[in-house]
Amino acid sequence: MRSILKFPKPILFFSSCIAVLGVVIAVPSLARADATIGLGIQLSDTVIVGGTGSLGLSVENTADLGDADLNYSVSVSPLAGVAFGAVNPAPAALGPNESAFHIVTAMTSGITPLGGNTVTFTVEDPAATNSPQTLDATLFVLDHSDGRFISNGSTTLELDFGNVLLGSSSSLGYGIRNLAGEFRVGLDLDSISHMDPDAKFSTDAVPFSDLAAGAIRFFDVIVDTSMPGSFIAQYSFNLSDIDGLSGSIGGQTLTLNVLAKVVPEPSGLVLLVTGLASLWVGHRRRRA
Repeated sequence: MRSILKFPKPILFFSSCIAVLGVVIAVPSLARADATIGLGIQLSDTVIVGGTGSLGLSVENTADLGDADLNYSVSVSPLAGVAFGAVNPAPAALGPNESAFHIVTAMTSGITPLGGNTVTFTVEDPAATNSPQTLDATLFVLDHSDGRFISNGSTTLELDFGNVLLGSSSSLGYGIRNLAGEFRVGLDLDSISHMDPDAKFSTDAVPFSDLAAGAIRFFDVIVDTSMPGSFIAQYSFNLSDIDGLSGSIGGQTLTLNVLAKVVPEPSGLVLLVTGLASLWVGHRRRRA
């Protein structure tokens, strides 16, 4: 009697068959699983108002080998005062275990909120198992530096030595401040230029960098009293924002005007005549 092998009725679709001992056995094909979104490294940036920053993130298809590709889009949440550039490079299909890093430029303007601003990236693929996914980056925006003389809070200052005795030592002090501000960037003194026709003044001021908001640097100006006469000079302090940040600008100038009159010390005869004249005036007043 011939035996007959019977197999259960298949409940799956079959894509191939295998012959074993003359018996045809159907092998079910396994459907590819959907892609899975994985987000990794994020890039934040710091700029000065008016500068352009770079924000970014990495995207990965974390599905197993043989699963579906990730066909995704990347979008950025809006932020007042910021114009975002296109996602670079543009998203393209990622196979399982493949990844890509994307960067978006952030161009700020004068109305951009100062401080740390959260920018949210959203990655979507309707066919992925976990779409959408989000990741936050930070765009930190600083205000420009603002240098002033401390004595009057202005960008122009006059120092008047008045009458200075010939051969004496005389100096006057002044200070430069970077105005206070919670998010104000550091101040650089890039260079000092001066006009001093008689070469009678000097200052100990030297270039500096990254003067913090609210901080002060003090200096002196000295007059040469070796010759009598009236002298003037002007110093220009050329300032800028701290280097190294997008949006850093220069062009701010503080102007210091200095004047002095060097006079000889009165002689003994002059002092005697002046004293006698004072006594005579006093005597006339008493008689009157």
